[in-house]
Amino acid sequence: MKSGVCAPNSFSLHCMSLYFTSLNSGSNGNCYYIGNDREAVLVDAGISCRETERRMSRLGLDMGKVKAIVVSHEHVDHIRGIPVLSKNTISCIYYRGYPPA
Repeated sequence: MKSGVCAPNSFSLHCMSLYFTSLNSGSNGNCYYIGNDREAVLVDAGISCRETERRMSRLGLDMGKVKAIVVSHEHVDHIRGIPVLSKNTISCIYYRGYPPA
């Protein structure tokens, strides 16, 4: 899915494309890509690093643009790929966690 966000400028109107795609969704792993032409984030990383890279490549998406992973919650189908992704590719992971009891 592609949508445009435009911001007026004193000289012209600049538009930024925003890409959103599901790399996988389901109990076997969840992973979503949200990005523009310069950078991106993954929402969840429930599939392996290799599978994430393979699916992104098939869609013409560049893993080098991914700056962070946003984790919705810590079930294995949302975090399976994080250990390898954080070691090889992505150094920033956002997770709020559950509040202390």
